[in-house]
Amino acid sequence: MWKVKLVFGVIAACLILFAVERWLGAPDWMTREPIDTRPRITTLP
Repeated sequence: MWKVKLVFGVIAACLILFAVERWLGAPDWMTREPIDTRPRITTLP
């Protein structure tokens, strides 16, 4: 019985991740190329 709960839990987690990505956009940790919104600190030569 615990295996059935495990399978349903994994499927539920995948659906939740899909819903978050669909409605809110992909979070930074789910993207291949992270979106860095922090300002860059550049040094003068």
